[in-house]
Amino acid sequence: MRLPPHGKQLAERLKFGNAPLHAVVCIGLDAWKRAKKWNESKADTVAMVLPADARPESLQWPVSGLPVVLDVAAGPSDEQLSGLALVLLQAGSEQVTQVSPSRSHPFRQYRWSPEHE
Repeated sequence: MRLPPHGKQLAERLKFGNAPLHAVVCIGLDAWKRAKKWNESKADTVAMVLPADARPESLQWPVSGLPVVLDVAAGPSDEQLSGLALVLLQAGSEQVTQVSPSRSHPFRQYRWSPEHE
């Protein structure tokens, strides 16, 4: 499996014990621009992109032990977002928080529940 765009930067940081405070996955309209903005900011974070033509389960997400923020713009359905959150939790993320100012529910949080272990 391959890493998502900008995932190598995060994998390298984790490899050397320099984990950021959280990871970001940008999805939907202008995802590449938003990831670039996150990565150029002073925040201790690394933003990756889920390309429009990629399935989340086809990528290797280096998020083990990290909280993840889904930066969502127009495009993906609620089902696609839930599927992405599940893949990130299965990859070891502590929790996944969806932030989407353009949606009717701008904030949603996903956590792994004990009955799934």
